[in-house]
Amino acid sequence: MVMGRALQFVFFFTSGAMGVAACGSSNGDGREGGKGGSDNPKYGSIHIATAKVSGGAADPGHWADADFIDQSSSGPRKRCETSVEGACTVRVCSSSEIPADGGQPKRVHAGIIRIRSAALPSSIELMPNASASYSEAHGREQLWSGGEEIQISADGNPDSVPAFNKTLNAPSLFTLLTPNWSASEDGPTLDRSKDLDLSWLLAGTASGTMSVNLWSAPAGDRALDVTCTYPASDGKAKIPASVLGILPAGRGGLGAAILEKRVVAVSDWEITLLLDARGARANGSSSGGRATFK
Repeated sequence: MVMGRALQFVFFFTSGAMGVAACGSSNGDGREGGKGGSDNPKYGSIHIATAKVSGGAADPGHWADADFIDQSSSGPRKRCETSVEGACTVRVCSSSEIPADGGQPKRVHAGIIRIRSAALPSSIELMPNASASYSEAHGREQLWSGGEEIQISADGNPDSVPAFNKTLNAPSLFTLLTPNWSASEDGPTLDRSKDLDLSWLLAGTASGTMSVNLWSAPAGDRALDVTCTYPASDGKAKIPASVLGILPAGRGGLGAAILEKRVVAVSDWEITLLLDARGARANGSSSGGRATFK
């Protein structure tokens, strides 16, 4: 996936927030009732991100993509086990339950997806191709600052995902004040025996949830990550050493974003809508990337 410089650390969500598509979503997390649940074999996601970094290496920009999977006729999907430690969720995922050849899940589509923001003269459109995949849409425009209404609609597909139309309030863009570190290939070294203090400054109306994701490099078929969430309006938080100590020593990563997430039930489908406000560090670079845990 090729993206603009404003979105350099998208891999944060491959292990963290966007894990909802692979492992299901937790109850009580922006859910709109219905049949949906973490074991629903029909699930999808629409992910929309925007960022603005002033005076640094990144430019204003946005990107959006979507994916829908019907696994009702195949084996179990990738399994994740979760536990809660205060404001943090620890997630351990194993690839051992991904179906073998012949039991692969079926990718489907929901027709044309349209994303509308007052910042754009026309909607962003995600178009499915012949294999039911969506190509990423991206541009240089900043889609929101915080609190604006973002409309997401899909034309629907009579053979799979029905049409839907939802409106979410945009999460706040922000500057991550602490921790702050100089740009380097390996990122900061974090001491797992000490609490990690966080602070941030909002760019717009306070909206959404600050989500801080820490992850370790995969070991075999096992991947571990920790996601800690706080109201964006708090402006500061602390990740205790007892949580950091769950992560193994070695290479990993850290990322911060303010999110607005809604899980909607559309007929027998469970669809995660995720608005993702990317921040900058005080030195102007992206608020996430590699880290080393000691």
